Amino acid sequence: MRFATISALALALVPFVSANFHYGIYTCGSEGGGHIDAGMIVPTNEDTCTKIWYLWNPADQIPPDTEYPNTTIYGKRIEINLPGLTWNVISGTQHGHCAKIDHGAGKNSTCSPVNGANCDWNDRVVCYSSLS
Repeated sequence: MRFATISALALALVPFVSANFHYGIYTCGSEGGGHIDAGMIVPTNEDTCTKIWYLWNPADQIPPDTEYPNTTIYGKRIEINLPGLTWNVISGTQHGHCAKIDHGAGKNSTCSPVNGANCDWNDRVVCYSSLS
């Protein structure tokens, strides 16, 4: 019995890693004329304005008015159904639910990650997942 208690305690101490992800709109402008206006899907722990600046890749950007954005995250190609607030793995069986952030208004954060850049991240949707 004592072994079972110790084993249960050891399992309780193992950290749970969330594989949730977020969809939002990332906008940046610079004094030099460069401009980013893109939908982005990012891991939960990367959903801040400054972190997205370092994650941003032109190949990953999604037109901001897309209702079914998709990207590769956690090694899987996923698609979010924004009108239905669901997600699924393309060519797979994994799927889940999403929720609007702040009743659809989103959560804004601003940053100036490099000299002359003014950026805004509007975090609009969180999707709950157990992808790993």
